[in-house]
Amino acid sequence: MKPKILFIFLSLLIGIVLICACASQSNTPSDTVGTNLSMTPPPTEPTSAYTPIPTDTEPVTALSATPNPQNTPRIASIAQKVEFDFSSVAMAHVITIHKNWDADAEDDGVAIFPSLLDTNEKTVEFYGVTLPVDIEIWTKKWIFTEVTFTPGPTPSICKDEYCLAHPPVTLATLSPILTNPREIKDQLIYSGKASISSWEDGNRFLRPGIRVPFEDIKVPADKEFGWTFVKIYTPDGKVYEAVDELTKLKL
Repeated sequence: MKPKILFIFLSLLIGIVLICACASQSNTPSDTVGTNLSMTPPPTEPTSAYTPIPTDTEPVTALSATPNPQNTPRIASIAQKVEFDFSSVAMAHVITIHKNWDADAEDDGVAIFPSLLDTNEKTVEFYGVTLPVDIEIWTKKWIFTEVTFTPGPTPSICKDEYCLAHPPVTLATLSPILTNPREIKDQLIYSGKASISSWEDGNRFLRPGIRVPFEDIKVPADKEFGWTFVKIYTPDGKVYEAVDELTKLKL
């Protein structure tokens, strides 16, 4: 009986050892196939250096142009230190036109374009130098020279009674007569002062001109055209005068 009991005891002991071994192996993490099949998280994408503008941030303001009402060229600021030679100036010139400078369709006044010319009547170009300009607008009228003739004897060409009764018209039979008609300035209807700072001020296609509103011109009811006189003062102390004899005074 003893060998049999011993055999049973050894069998139970071996069974207990195997059970404990299996239990400890199941609690140990596997580093074989299970490790190779484990899921690895995807790599993180690199973060961009650009930071988006939040929706509640004010938008970037675009660069805007600064209005330049006088339309002054940029070079004028540099030219302030340049002394222009006005010795080539020989005369002045001026033209006048009607012009509209507001929103309606009607013309608003007279635009005046004074300029300086050389001996070849070409524009003397300058910029960045302020030249004073005096302006006068006058009405005009016609005048005549009165010539008086003393009636002479009846012309001897008349040989019959009808010719003697109706002599032909000759200078000897006219007394007086008007001759040599010409226009002269009559009434001053506007006087003002202005200035130009570039030769372009005298060009009607480049600048708006010196503006004189119609309401500032006291035009008589019977006058439609007049004369515009300008005086341009240069830095060398000279004064150049010009006149436009076809200034339209009314709409």
